[in-house]
Amino acid sequence: MSDATSPASGLREYSDIVHVFEPSGAAMPPVREYLRDVWARREFIREMARSQIRGTRSNTVLGELWGLIDPLFQAALYWFLISVIRGGDVPGADRRLSLMVSSIFLFQFFSCGLGPGAGSILSGKNLMLNSTFPRAILPFAAIYRSFLEFLPTIPIYMIFHAVLGTPVGLSLLMFPLYFVIGTGITVGTALLLSTLTVFIADMTKLLSYVSRLLFFATPVIYPADTLPPKLKSIAQVINPFFSLFEAFQAMISGDVPPISTLFIVSAWSTVCLVAGYRVFVSHERAFALRL
Repeated sequence: MSDATSPASGLREYSDIVHVFEPSGAAMPPVREYLRDVWARREFIREMARSQIRGTRSNTVLGELWGLIDPLFQAALYWFLISVIRGGDVPGADRRLSLMVSSIFLFQFFSCGLGPGAGSILSGKNLMLNSTFPRAILPFAAIYRSFLEFLPTIPIYMIFHAVLGTPVGLSLLMFPLYFVIGTGITVGTALLLSTLTVFIADMTKLLSYVSRLLFFATPVIYPADTLPPKLKSIAQVINPFFSLFEAFQAMISGDVPPISTLFIVSAWSTVCLVAGYRVFVSHERAFALRL
């Protein structure tokens, strides 16, 4: 990579012309000012995400196909296990398989943004100690990388959906809205977790367990309506992704999610973004002292 396009050179270029807020004590930067600084470095975020993808796949034979193989393998494995447990045919097999595959593809996007996003400050230590920039760029780049890896799976899933012959309703027009809301949950949670990993060393170990727990606590490999009402109500309160995937499953099935679900996921997204931003930015200057 040439100096003109390298992450470090991009940061130096922007650092000379853009104001960079550095928190002092308990002071908080104006949200608009901070986000303007991040937006000014959007090309750097894109280039960092692309370079990370190239780096992880440069020595592999299948390259970008791994982004498709993993969720398809998971879906096939869980479908096989469910079929064996039920002793053969599964009622509504095509619909159930379509829901499972779509949910696994979507969960992979959110989890792949959440995990690397949470560890982005630690993994970007050298870059952070040698350049001045809003530290939120690091988790943003990790989530944008996850988005770039998710995009190629959309046409593959649509083909898979058509082959199964499952219906496609107008309710899917609401998918972008819920996807944006879900990305807000992911961004806010990644900001919060990336801060905790700097100050709590055990967080890097705990995150793998949290990710696995979140997978089974979210309606990914099972329909949300199979849970008892009381357990479902508890899951909606403690799991920010439960209602989100409940909405995804409804849309894929051709149904319109109830307005209450939209309120729940919007509230979760707002809480995660506000809490994540405040915790992250208020501790931003202390990152260098802890690394």
